[in-house]
Amino acid sequence: MTKIWNSMKKIKLFIFAIFISVIAFAQEHNIYVAATDGNDSNSGNTVTNAFRTLATAQNKAKSIFKSNPSAKVNIYLREGVYYSSSNYIFNADDFGNGQSELIIAAYNEEKPILMGNRTIPRDKWKTLSNTAKERCHPNVDPSKLYELDLTTIGMNNITSLPDMFTTVWNSVDLFVGNDRMQLSQYPNVSQKVTEKSQLGWITCNGSKDASTFYYADGGSPADKDFTNELEYHDKTRAGRWKKSMGNGHDLWLKGNWRVPWDPITIKVKEINTTEKYIRFVKMPPLGMGSKYTAEVPDSNPVYRYGSGDETYFAINYLDEIDEPGEWAIDFKDKKIYFYPKAEKDLSNVILSDNNTSLVKLDGVSNITFSGIEFNGNLGYGIEIVNGSKNITLEGCKIHNISSTGIHIEKSSEIRIQSNDIFNIGSFAIYAKQCGNLYTLTDANIIIDNNHIYNMGLLAFNGGIGLLECAGFTISHNLIHDTPKSCIENRNGIKILIEYNEMHNIALKSGDTGAVYSYGGWYTYGNVLRYNFIHHICRGNGLYPDDGDSGDVMYNNIIHGGVNGFHVGGGHDNLMYNNMIVNCQKINIDNRGIDRNYRLGTKYEQDLTRFSVNATPWSKWGEDLMREYKYQTNLWTEILTEEYGPEKPRNCSFNDNVLIEVGEMKISDIKD
Repeated sequence: MTKIWNSMKKIKLFIFAIFISVIAFAQEHNIYVAATDGNDSNSGNTVTNAFRTLATAQNKAKSIFKSNPSAKVNIYLREGVYYSSSNYIFNADDFGNGQSELIIAAYNEEKPILMGNRTIPRDKWKTLSNTAKERCHPNVDPSKLYELDLTTIGMNNITSLPDMFTTVWNSVDLFVGNDRMQLSQYPNVSQKVTEKSQLGWITCNGSKDASTFYYADGGSPADKDFTNELEYHDKTRAGRWKKSMGNGHDLWLKGNWRVPWDPITIKVKEINTTEKYIRFVKMPPLGMGSKYTAEVPDSNPVYRYGSGDETYFAINYLDEIDEPGEWAIDFKDKKIYFYPKAEKDLSNVILSDNNTSLVKLDGVSNITFSGIEFNGNLGYGIEIVNGSKNITLEGCKIHNISSTGIHIEKSSEIRIQSNDIFNIGSFAIYAKQCGNLYTLTDANIIIDNNHIYNMGLLAFNGGIGLLECAGFTISHNLIHDTPKSCIENRNGIKILIEYNEMHNIALKSGDTGAVYSYGGWYTYGNVLRYNFIHHICRGNGLYPDDGDSGDVMYNNIIHGGVNGFHVGGGHDNLMYNNMIVNCQKINIDNRGIDRNYRLGTKYEQDLTRFSVNATPWSKWGEDLMREYKYQTNLWTEILTEEYGPEKPRNCSFNDNVLIEVGEMKISDIKD
C-alpha cells in the first residue's frame, strides 16, 4: 500500500512539474521604455524602472525568446522621441521562430515617436560666403540665406546625384520641425510662367538630337510654339546657369522627355545660350521627344521631333532659391543652402540622412506595432521582407519619410489597419511579389481603414502600389492628394478593392487613374466595387491599361475625370451598376490591334508560363467562368487565332448610370 501511495505521489508531482513548466514556457513579459527619464541600466520591468532606448528593450526581448521560444513579450513605449542613427532590425535569428509573439505598443495611449532624422544645432548655420552670394537669385537678398557645411556634421549622402534617375530621391531631405521644406526648383511649385503653362512646369521647344532639346527657337515642335519659357521673366537665367556649371556646380532637370508620366531627372552637360539648346550627359530612354510625334528620319540613335508639350523643371540649384522655405544641396561645395521662412527656423532644422529602413522586419513572425509614430527617414519607414508573416501595423502614424512609407516584399499574413500615412516621398505603401501567381497562393494582406495622403512628393508615385502580388484586400481607406494614382496594381491577381474614397488624383501626371491596373491576358480575379472616386483632375477613374484583363468593376461612383472608365485593349473587363458623373468620356479601345497584342508576343508568353492547362490554373479558370459568367473559355480559347486576342474580347458595359458624360467610345468588343 505504501508503494502504491508513493507511486501516486510521484505521478502527482510529475504532473504538477509539467503544469508549472507549461506556465513558465508560455509566460508573458512586459518591458517598459521611457525616452525622457528612462535609463538603460534599469531592469525595464516596471514603468518606474524603464529603459531609455528601444534598442535595449530589443536586446532584452531577444534574450527572453532565446530562453523561452514560445514567450509573449510586450514592449511599452512611453511618450517621447526615440532618436536612432541606424535602423531597428528584427531578424529571423532572434524573432523568427514562429512560436513567440512580440508587441511594441504605446503605453496607455501615450505618443511615442521613432525618429530617423537628425537635428542640426543652430550654431552650424552660417551666413553665405562671397562666392555663394554671387550665385543668388537676382530677386533675393543674399543676407536672408544661410549655409551648412555638411563635412562638419558627418553626413552620408553628399557625393552627388546619379547622372539619371527616376523614382528614387538620392540625397538628404530637409525639414523644419514636421514641415518638409521645398527643394529649390524653377519654375516654383505654384508658379505659372505663361498662360499656357502648367503650374510648376515649362516646356521644351523641339529636339535637336537624342539627348538635346531647344528651350527657345531652333526645333520643330508640333505645337509651333517657340516661347522661351526658361527666360520668360528673367533673360539672364540660362546664362546664370551656364556660369554656375562652368564653375563646377552640376545642374539636373526633371522632365517628361518622352511620355507624360514617370518624369526622369538627368544631369545637364551643356547649355548653349547662342543656339538656345540644353544637352544632357545621358540620353533619355528611347531618345528625346514625345513618343506621340514622328521620328526624325535617319536619326541614330533614334529621337523624335517633339510635341512642344514635353514639360520639365530645374531642381536643387542655389541659383533658383527665391522663396522662403527653399533649399538646395551643392555637391561641389558640400553645403546646404537654405532660405528660412523665419530666422528662428534655423534652431529647428532636421535632416534625413539614414538611407536604411527606420524599422526592418526580416523573415520574422507574430510582431505587432500599435500606436507608434514613425517620423522621418531617408530610406523606407517600415520594411517587411523575406517571408515575414503575421505582422500587424495598427493605429500608427507614418510620415515625413523620403522614400516609401511601408515596403513589403515576399511576405504574407499582414494587416495594415487604421494608420495615418502622409507626407511621403514615394509610395505610401508598396508591395512586391507577395503571394504566388504560379500556385495561386494568396498573400492574405489586408490594407484597411487607413488615411493616406500627400505622397509622391520626391518621386512621382502614388498611394498604394502592388507588383506581381496575389490575394490582397484594400478596403475602407481614404486616399487623396497624389501626383499619380491612388492604387496601382501591376501584374497582380485576386486583388479586392472596395469601399475606398479616392480624390485629388493625378495632380502632376497624366495617363493614370484613381485605380490603375496593368498586366495582360492573365490578370484576372481583380474586383473593384463600392468605391467613391472624385476630383480626378487630369486622370481617369478606373483604368485597366495595355491589355489588362478580367477586372470586375461594379457599384462604383466616379465623378469629375477625363475617362470615367478607360479600358486599354484587354479581355473580359466587366463594368456594371456604376454611376459616372461629369466625365469627358467612357473609353473601351482596341489598341491591341495596332500595338500587336497577338499570339507569339509577350502577352502569350506571360499567360502560358503559368501552365494554364494544369491545376491550379485550369481549375481557377473554370471557377472564374462560373462566378462571373465570362463568355471566354479560360484559358485555351484566348490562345487561338480564331479568338483574335488582339481585340478587346468580351468586355461589357451594362446597366450603368451616366450623367453629364461627354462621349461614349466603345470599340467592337464582340467580334
